[in-house]
Amino acid sequence: MSILIAERKFVVEATPQRIWDLLLRATLRLMPFEKCYIESDTEFNAVLKLGMAFIKVPMQVNIKIVDMTPPQTMITALKAKGMGGLAWINQKSTFVLTQAGENKTEVLCRLEAEEMAPLLRLFFIPRVKSFAGDAYKNLEERLKQWA
Repeated sequence: MSILIAERKFVVEATPQRIWDLLLRATLRLMPFEKCYIESDTEFNAVLKLGMAFIKVPMQVNIKIVDMTPPQTMITALKAKGMGGLAWINQKSTFVLTQAGENKTEVLCRLEAEEMAPLLRLFFIPRVKSFAGDAYKNLEERLKQWA
């Protein structure tokens, strides 16, 4: 059973191809990743320090592009774990680009948690939702600026 974490829809004044060309780079810059290791054209590993109370907990993150139909759809799978396996989450991000008039593109961003540790489900869902919502807002701003 998946849980909707965040969803945002917005329009950018640019063609779907232009937005497609910027999407992956803009998306990756939203996350404060450390120690990034590129595994292939469609997969990388990194460390993400997640703020919990007064400490930063390092999470090992693996991101894979699992489906891509340029310039319309990109789906990524993210798996993160930390705290000796007590905190983990598997989530899916979907990006859909649709022509929205001449030289305009509608961008739909959707993030779903497919599985997560009980610890995250109990204590950190509001934090994860807030973080994802802010990330999608920043993605909109960045795409509008770069386009």
